[in-house]
Amino acid sequence: KEFRAAAENGEPRAQFSLGLLYIRGQGVKPDLKEAMKWLRKAAASRPKPCMNAFLKSKNLLPLR
Repeated sequence: KEFRAAAENGEPRAQFSLGLLYIRGQGVKPDLKEAMKWLRKAAASRPKPCMNAFLKSKNLLPLR
């Protein structure tokens, strides 16, 4: 809940964290579409740090 409020207010770190929560399914139902929405918003504000972290987190995607 705290990440969502900050993310909706445009905080890039919260947007990125919320995206990762959706990828991992931590506290929310896993949803890749919702994850990408938040990760894109974060990357638009802070492209280099967010994209570097996203690329490093690729192993966090759930196996199907």
